[in-house]
Amino acid sequence: MRKSLLAGAAMMSLFGHAYAQSSVSLYGIVDAGFAFNNNSGGQKLYTLASGNMQGSRW
Repeated sequence: MRKSLLAGAAMMSLFGHAYAQSSVSLYGIVDAGFAFNNNSGGQKLYTLASGNMQGSRW
């Protein structure tokens, strides 16, 4: 048992340290539009549409 612990400690000392990135930034474009139709069956119609110009993306 003691030999395996020493062997494990020796193996761990051979490997380098791993570091994680402390922050992550995401960026992109959100494309949404508001549409109004005044004569939809004699009524007003309001809609929210996605991708009017280019489309949303990361």
